[in-house]
Amino acid sequence: MQPYTACVQINRVKILVCGDKGVGKTALIHAFRDDHYTEDPVETKEMVCRIHYVQDQRTLFQVTRANHRY
Repeated sequence: MQPYTACVQINRVKILVCGDKGVGKTALIHAFRDDHYTEDPVETKEMVCRIHYVQDQRTLFQVTRANHRY
């Protein structure tokens, strides 16, 4: 009997980065997105949405302030 194999395409993923104010959550996201780390990151003042291509896949990055409540 042949083993069952399948390939699943994931179209949507949400990643939550948690941490205290000023620890570098946004800098970590930028390092992933841009493939380099910024030594002097700017504090996130508001929600930012940007579309980037990661490995030829359209990717939406949304960054909100640390004190944003849901």
